[in-house]
Amino acid sequence: LDPETTIPLSASKLALAGTINSEPLGTPFPLLDMAELMMGISDNTATDHLHALVGRDRIEQTVDAFNFSAPDVLKPFLNISEQFSLYFSFPLATALDYVNGSESYQRQFLQDQIEPITPVMGGPFANTQIFLTGTWRATPTDICRAFAQLRRLPQGSDAIDLVDHALGASAAQPEVRGNWDRVWYKGGSLDGSAGHYVLTHAWMLENAGQDPWVVIAMSNNSTGGIDEFAVQSVTGRMLELVSQMP
Repeated sequence: LDPETTIPLSASKLALAGTINSEPLGTPFPLLDMAELMMGISDNTATDHLHALVGRDRIEQTVDAFNFSAPDVLKPFLNISEQFSLYFSFPLATALDYVNGSESYQRQFLQDQIEPITPVMGGPFANTQIFLTGTWRATPTDICRAFAQLRRLPQGSDAIDLVDHALGASAAQPEVRGNWDRVWYKGGSLDGSAGHYVLTHAWMLENAGQDPWVVIAMSNNSTGGIDEFAVQSVTGRMLELVSQMP
């Protein structure tokens, strides 16, 4: 991808809760800005624009290249609005048929049932039951592999510059940046009427001339109610301890 690429805001790629949804359609966003929005604040609309720009095939090739532990559960790799359609647009039984179906069934369902109704901005259903089984999934080791693969991008290249800016856009925790030369962070959550069902945090922390550390906290609860402040307290202590390692 050309780092000078600009991406016009498209109505077909707006996603629920996207912070840039109020901008005029056609507004050009630099690729770097979209990447920082996606990684820094989990902007759903920026994510779907980048998903379209890169393409599902290339994303799925990356999943394979990163050697994730269960790549098949990530395929087909849905964008935000497509994923939201399974929460909001179909009865639970239909959504579960998709989740439990073969990859070929899922791809046909995606083409015939999901793509025609996106973008999805809500709907008559609230299928929180699939939050843990029917969404993007990865293990802590998978996250470490992803950080490692990105960190190995050629130094001085446009690729590492883009990743550095995007993953460095947020630190999510006070006083982290003061302890490290490089801080990469990505977090996320899935929320419903019972609060957080999924809450994740992942940092890569590095000082010049030393190997990086990765700190990951992944919380799942099928009934919701994850206490984000309790999680933050634990991650804060973990980050403090890592900063004191020789």
